[in-house]
Amino acid sequence: MKIKNLALAAGLLLAGYGVEAQVSKVNYKVQFNKETNLFDCFMIVKEGQASSVRERAQFNAQMTVVVPAGSQVKLAENHNPIQNNQNFAGTEPTIWSISNQNSGPESDPFRDFISIAPSMSPSSFYGNVKAGDEIKLFSLQITPIVDCGSNVRLYEAGLDPSSGERGMHGGDFSNGFTMGGVQQLYAGNAPSVTPTINVIKDHSTRALKGKLNIDLNVDLNQKYGPYTFVWNGPNGYKSYIEDVVINNANSIHEGNYYVEVADNRGCKQSSNIFAKIHGQNIGLDETKNVNLDAQNEGRNEVATEVNIYPNPAITFFNLDVIARNGATISYDLLDSNGSAILSKSLGAKATGNHANVAIPLTSIPSGAYTVAVTVDGELTTKKLIVIK
Repeated sequence: MKIKNLALAAGLLLAGYGVEAQVSKVNYKVQFNKETNLFDCFMIVKEGQASSVRERAQFNAQMTVVVPAGSQVKLAENHNPIQNNQNFAGTEPTIWSISNQNSGPESDPFRDFISIAPSMSPSSFYGNVKAGDEIKLFSLQITPIVDCGSNVRLYEAGLDPSSGERGMHGGDFSNGFTMGGVQQLYAGNAPSVTPTINVIKDHSTRALKGKLNIDLNVDLNQKYGPYTFVWNGPNGYKSYIEDVVINNANSIHEGNYYVEVADNRGCKQSSNIFAKIHGQNIGLDETKNVNLDAQNEGRNEVATEVNIYPNPAITFFNLDVIARNGATISYDLLDSNGSAILSKSLGAKATGNHANVAIPLTSIPSGAYTVAVTVDGELTTKKLIVIK
């Protein structure tokens, strides 16, 4: 971690407030806020507490976010600590700013590394804190927003390039945090949870005179439109419109219908609807704010995982799938209206539990798209940004 003017800051603070902080361990967390469209960055107190002026003093720190290459990153809001808050009378948060950045280094060309550090003048202080407290430090505006922010994360030592790797130019992007003294308190990152939406309010299922209808009652926020709908059901059924309409339905169409709804940020909700063709119609079994992968967990000996990169993409993107050996894979590229503009079955593609395919985009214009991937009947969708 690069410490700027640490000796000066440490000397000034320690002269008045002592040499040790009672907070002994902290974690970092970044979390996409679907209400504000910002990425909130937190310090979490894992061990210890701080109540005296000395213990609450902010020393230097560095938090590095890892984002898809080409993303735009700006400091949007400052929250904590508070300037001149020795006696809890401060009102202005300290200023956090981008201190170092590296875009698409050779050792990881599909990601950008952005470090943020606090201003050391004037001195800033937290309120009283204890183990378990989550303290919001600042919020970032990161665009475009893809997969509901799940592709933005914190730097991980051992996973991400170190200062000596190709293209890093000696830059140290490791995370660090000091408070009330010079002892390093950072002890890893806390997991973040990808937000979900709640737009499916109800549904109706009808099977009359050989026609099956599943009508969704949805409450869509046009601010986050257009929405995409991806259905997967019995007998290889697939659809990309809001409701299910099957004429001449018979027993082969009876069973579970899975729908995944996504907004223009890639935030999703999925539901499982069971339809009976004969006898009583059975409606919604469960509506969960979870990925379809989680709903189908345990079906395969290897859990299915689908990723796409680079994202944003220019001339191509890679479809990367982890699945059981011999899994059958197909994909559809959907435009903002839910129309399939590219469709292809890759057949029994997975070997060694892994498949990776480069998909050309030379004829695809700039815009936001949905990649709908079916692996042995299990459906996963990913938001893709194409730039030219």
